[in-house]
Amino acid sequence: MKTLAEKTRAREPRRDWAQVNPCVCCAPLGAALAFKGIEGGMSLLHGSQGCATYIRRYLISHFREPVDIASSSFSEDTVVFGGAANLAQAIRSIRKTYNPAVLGIATTCLAETIGEDLVMTLAALRDELQGGAIIVPVSTPAYRDGHATGFAAAAEAAMNILAKPDGSASPVGILPGMVSPEDLRYCKDIAAAFGQPVTVFPDYSATLDGGPWDRYHALPPGGTPRREVENLASARMLFDWTAPAEGICGRLIERFGTPAIHSAPPIGIAATDEFLDRLGAVWGIPMPEALHNERARLLDAYVDGHKYLSGLRVAVCCDEPLVTGLVRFCAEIGLAPVLVATARGVPGFDAKIRASIAEAGAVDDLQVLSDADFDEIDGHLEAAKVDLCIGTSKLYKSARKAGAPLVRVGFPIHDRFGAARILHIGYRGGLQLYDRIVNAVIEKKQESSNEQWSYL
Repeated sequence: MKTLAEKTRAREPRRDWAQVNPCVCCAPLGAALAFKGIEGGMSLLHGSQGCATYIRRYLISHFREPVDIASSSFSEDTVVFGGAANLAQAIRSIRKTYNPAVLGIATTCLAETIGEDLVMTLAALRDELQGGAIIVPVSTPAYRDGHATGFAAAAEAAMNILAKPDGSASPVGILPGMVSPEDLRYCKDIAAAFGQPVTVFPDYSATLDGGPWDRYHALPPGGTPRREVENLASARMLFDWTAPAEGICGRLIERFGTPAIHSAPPIGIAATDEFLDRLGAVWGIPMPEALHNERARLLDAYVDGHKYLSGLRVAVCCDEPLVTGLVRFCAEIGLAPVLVATARGVPGFDAKIRASIAEAGAVDDLQVLSDADFDEIDGHLEAAKVDLCIGTSKLYKSARKAGAPLVRVGFPIHDRFGAARILHIGYRGGLQLYDRIVNAVIEKKQESSNEQWSYL
């Protein structure tokens, strides 16, 4: 029996002017996450209290860690007369209660709709703000951007305010974007294998996946130290895996000539080979044996699992640029991507996706959806006859309708435990993803069989 939503969708034409259940969270959420990656960082949302509550709920559900997000708490009269007074009071309260080193202020839809000017308001408070936290304002209207672009905007704003050259060649910088804490830790493990220092920014690997405390911390320990963020301006190289087509390093390149390479996150053998070759060239060091061994284990897994995956049709639906790295990985391991969707695509997204799998052979019936919602994705999934779905928890209902197993990646993951420890990048991340994908296929085959095989 069809649900009411399915009956409605069947008799209505496609509504290009509206989204039904968009597969994206709001831009201020991404900004709040980015500010959690700065040592002593605190987030303040300029808007209604409900926005902060919604974002806290999402972050806590995914990371399973306490998250404090302040709000300027708009009310009806604030919408009419403006929120400058509320913002000033919020900043005073935060300085008294938390005393952060860096205070990121992100606008919400309501503040943007009524035309709040953060820069002007903060300029009026300049004398009062002297000697306190460094203020990083960022415009993040959710009706224009999603959480990945909000994250990138906040990280870019923080770099542009904090970064300044010190005259020396600082460590290599990695700007991984909105990945898991385990990914952030693995970036540092890779640098340690080379025996070299690295700055990962923003780094919320400890603030959102730390151990239990023996005493209360108003601000959790961890995050990229402010001094390291400052030194990004004179980094020997910046590896930028963030959402916009040009990355978030444009201003640093223009102001300081900082060298940078923008790409999708390296997932699997080919993409990780490229990243490590470039990284080794910057340091003048060949790939360490430990990473060679990780590569060999991943290659051996490809050989062992090829019979399970070859030719299976897969749908990949998550944020750009993670979706681009995942699609290339799927093609590399023998899967056939037939549906690729993202909620907020960048210009040229279709061409980028098709180019990422060109080496593995193009799929004739590949559908690429940008700025998609689940109403649109459901229809394409049904027609694509997929064997497997890869995406966030938000894709679960669509995958279930299609009768395909879902391998959860990215953000948000609310219906499984350990989301903060899912590894995506590098050889090690590729191996973990490969194991999960093969096991999802085996489990589906086992559950749908009447033979009750104990091995496959």
